[in-house]
Amino acid sequence: MPLKIAIDARRVRDFGIGTYIRNLVQGLAAIDRSNQYILVTLPSEAQYLKGLPANFQTVTYPKPDLDERGQLRFPFFLRSLRVNLSHIPVNRVPLTMMGTYVVTIHDMSSLLFGDRSGLRLGYRRFEFRRGLTRAARVIAVSAATQRDVQEQLGVPAERIRRVYSAPDPGFFRHRHAADARASGPEAEKLERARILERYQIHYPFLL
Repeated sequence: MPLKIAIDARRVRDFGIGTYIRNLVQGLAAIDRSNQYILVTLPSEAQYLKGLPANFQTVTYPKPDLDERGQLRFPFFLRSLRVNLSHIPVNRVPLTMMGTYVVTIHDMSSLLFGDRSGLRLGYRRFEFRRGLTRAARVIAVSAATQRDVQEQLGVPAERIRRVYSAPDPGFFRHRHAADARASGPEAEKLERARILERYQIHYPFLL
C-alpha cells in the first residue's frame, strides 16, 4: 500500500541542509512514483520545489523551524496532513511531535564543542535526545555521527541507520582534471582557473 510521507523542506535554500533536502527530493522523484510526498516549506521557498512528478505536493507553513511556537503548532500542522510518516531532515524535532517520524542528524557539534555546562546546554541535550529517542529511525550521515548518537544520547544501535550523503550531481557535469591534463598543459591550466573561479577560491590551498 502506498504511503503518504511529509518532508520538512523549510530549509530548502540553506547551503548544507538545503543541498541535502534538494537532492533527497530529486532522488526520490527519480525512483518513486508510488508513494505520495508532501513537501512542507515556507511560503517564500515554494518556488524552489517546482517541476516534480504528480505524486509530489508542496504545502506552506508560515514559520521556520527555529520559531519556538512551532514546538506546539508544527506537529498539529503535520497531523492535519494525515500522513503515515514524517521526515525531519535536521535535528530540530518539536517537543510535542506526534505520529511516526524519522530524523536525519548530520553532526552533534553544538553539543560536543559548545559550552559544556549550564541550563541552556542541558535543555539542548534534552531536546536533542527526546527528538531522537522517540523517532522510528535515526538517519546518521557518517560513522562518527552514528557513534556520537549512540554514546552521547543513548539511542539504541538498532534504531540508527547510516546513510552517507551522496555527491551533488553537479560535480559530475564538468570535465575531470585528468581529461584536462591529457589535453596538454594549456588545457590543464584553463581547467584549474575555471575550478578556482567556480568555487571562489582565492588562496593557494583548499582545506
